[in-house]
Amino acid sequence: MMGHGSPHGLFSIGWDWKDYDGFIINISMVKYLKDKDCVCIWCNADQFVNYHGLKGFYSGMFVSELSEAYYCRVPFISPIIGRGYVKESNEKFSEIVSRHIRKTAKTIYESVRQEYGLLAETNPVALYNNQRLYLR
Repeated sequence: MMGHGSPHGLFSIGWDWKDYDGFIINISMVKYLKDKDCVCIWCNADQFVNYHGLKGFYSGMFVSELSEAYYCRVPFISPIIGRGYVKESNEKFSEIVSRHIRKTAKTIYESVRQEYGLLAETNPVALYNNQRLYLR
Protein backbone atom coordinates (compact mmCIF):
# COMPACT_ATOMS: atom_id res chain seq x y z
CA MET A 1 0.00 0.00 0.00
CA MET A 2 1.64 3.19 -1.15
CA GLY A 3 0.47 6.72 -1.76
CA HIS A 4 -0.58 9.81 0.14
CA GLY A 5 -2.12 9.34 3.55
CA SER A 6 -2.37 10.33 7.17
CA PRO A 7 -2.37 8.65 10.59
CA HIS A 8 -5.95 7.59 9.75
CA GLY A 9 -5.01 5.64 6.63
CA LEU A 10 -4.21 5.73 2.92
CA PHE A 11 -6.09 8.35 0.92
CA SER A 12 -8.32 7.26 -1.91
CA ILE A 13 -7.15 9.72 -4.53
CA GLY A 14 -9.36 9.93 -7.59
CA TRP A 15 -11.98 7.46 -6.38
CA ASP A 16 -15.47 8.07 -5.06
CA TRP A 17 -15.23 6.06 -1.84
CA LYS A 18 -17.84 7.88 0.23
CA ASP A 19 -18.24 4.92 2.58
CA TYR A 20 -14.58 5.18 3.49
CA ASP A 21 -14.37 8.92 4.25
CA GLY A 22 -11.83 9.52 1.49
CA PHE A 23 -9.59 6.60 2.48
CA ILE A 24 -8.99 3.38 0.60
CA ILE A 25 -7.24 1.91 3.67
CA ASN A 26 -8.73 2.91 7.01
CA ILE A 27 -9.94 1.37 10.27
CA SER A 28 -12.49 -0.74 8.39
CA MET A 29 -9.63 -2.62 6.67
CA VAL A 30 -7.67 -3.43 9.83
CA LYS A 31 -9.46 -6.75 10.40
CA TYR A 32 -8.21 -7.93 6.97
CA LEU A 33 -4.66 -6.75 7.59
CA LYS A 34 -4.09 -8.00 11.17
CA ASP A 35 -2.64 -11.37 10.14
CA LYS A 36 -0.70 -10.06 7.11
CA ASP A 37 2.84 -8.87 6.57
CA CYS A 38 1.92 -5.38 5.36
CA VAL A 39 3.86 -2.83 3.34
CA CYS A 40 2.53 0.62 4.25
CA ILE A 41 4.32 3.54 2.63
CA TRP A 42 2.53 6.83 3.12
CA CYS A 43 3.00 9.89 5.29
CA ASN A 44 2.52 8.88 8.92
CA ALA A 45 1.73 5.25 8.16
CA ASP A 46 3.72 4.48 11.32
CA GLN A 47 0.95 5.99 13.43
CA PHE A 48 -1.71 3.89 11.66
CA VAL A 49 0.35 0.68 11.89
CA ASN A 50 1.32 1.15 15.54
CA TYR A 51 -2.14 2.23 16.69
CA HIS A 52 -3.81 -0.79 15.08
CA GLY A 53 -1.06 -3.27 15.96
CA LEU A 54 -0.29 -4.22 12.36
CA LYS A 55 3.01 -5.72 11.34
CA GLY A 56 5.31 -5.33 8.37
CA PHE A 57 7.42 -2.69 6.64
CA TYR A 58 6.17 0.87 6.95
CA SER A 59 7.09 4.54 6.88
CA GLY A 60 6.77 7.61 9.01
CA MET A 61 6.57 10.92 7.22
CA PHE A 62 7.66 10.21 3.64
CA VAL A 63 8.72 12.95 1.24
CA SER A 64 7.56 12.27 -2.32
CA GLU A 65 6.82 15.82 -3.52
CA LEU A 66 8.76 19.07 -3.46
CA SER A 67 6.15 20.73 -1.24
CA GLU A 68 6.61 17.97 1.34
CA ALA A 69 10.38 18.50 1.22
CA TYR A 70 9.83 22.18 2.02
CA TYR A 71 7.33 21.33 4.76
CA CYS A 72 9.78 18.88 6.35
CA ARG A 73 12.68 21.29 5.91
CA VAL A 74 14.78 18.90 3.84
CA PRO A 75 17.89 20.92 2.97
CA PHE A 76 18.80 21.64 -0.66
CA ILE A 77 20.12 24.64 -2.56
CA SER A 78 17.30 25.47 -4.99
CA PRO A 79 13.87 24.26 -6.16
CA ILE A 80 15.41 22.85 -9.34
CA ILE A 81 17.90 20.79 -7.35
CA GLY A 82 15.18 19.84 -4.86
CA ARG A 83 12.90 18.58 -7.66
CA GLY A 84 15.79 16.47 -8.92
CA TYR A 85 16.36 14.97 -5.48
CA VAL A 86 12.65 14.16 -5.08
CA LYS A 87 12.44 12.56 -8.52
CA GLU A 88 15.60 10.52 -7.99
CA SER A 89 14.42 9.44 -4.54
CA ASN A 90 10.97 8.37 -5.78
CA GLU A 91 12.37 6.43 -8.72
CA LYS A 92 15.04 4.63 -6.71
CA PHE A 93 12.74 3.80 -3.80
CA SER A 94 10.01 2.35 -6.04
CA GLU A 95 12.56 0.42 -8.11
CA ILE A 96 14.06 -1.18 -5.00
CA VAL A 97 10.67 -2.03 -3.47
CA SER A 98 9.44 -3.50 -6.77
CA ARG A 99 12.43 -5.85 -6.93
CA HIS A 100 11.77 -7.15 -3.40
CA ILE A 101 7.98 -6.90 -3.05
CA ARG A 102 7.37 -10.66 -3.14
CA LYS A 103 9.75 -11.24 -0.25
CA THR A 104 9.06 -11.02 3.48
CA ALA A 105 8.53 -7.63 5.08
CA LYS A 106 11.81 -8.10 6.94
CA THR A 107 13.73 -8.71 3.71
CA ILE A 108 12.04 -5.75 2.00
CA TYR A 109 12.90 -3.53 4.96
CA GLU A 110 16.54 -4.66 5.12
CA SER A 111 17.02 -4.41 1.34
CA VAL A 112 15.45 -0.97 1.09
CA ARG A 113 17.36 0.37 4.08
CA GLN A 114 20.64 -0.88 2.60
CA GLU A 115 20.13 -0.06 -1.11
CA TYR A 116 18.19 3.17 -0.65
CA GLY A 117 20.70 4.04 2.05
CA LEU A 118 23.37 4.25 -0.64
CA LEU A 119 21.37 6.98 -2.36
CA ALA A 120 20.86 8.66 1.02
CA GLU A 121 24.60 9.34 1.10
CA THR A 122 24.17 11.95 -1.66
CA ASN A 123 20.43 12.72 -1.70
CA PRO A 124 18.91 14.57 1.29
CA VAL A 125 15.35 13.48 0.42
CA ALA A 126 16.40 9.82 0.46
CA LEU A 127 18.25 10.43 3.73
CA TYR A 128 15.15 11.95 5.30
CA ASN A 129 12.94 9.08 4.13
CA ASN A 130 15.40 6.32 4.95
CA GLN A 131 15.55 7.50 8.55
CA ARG A 132 11.77 7.02 8.78
CA LEU A 133 11.43 3.41 7.60
CA TYR A 134 10.38 0.80 10.15
CA LEU A 135 9.79 -2.90 10.65
CA ARG A 136 7.38 -4.31 13.19
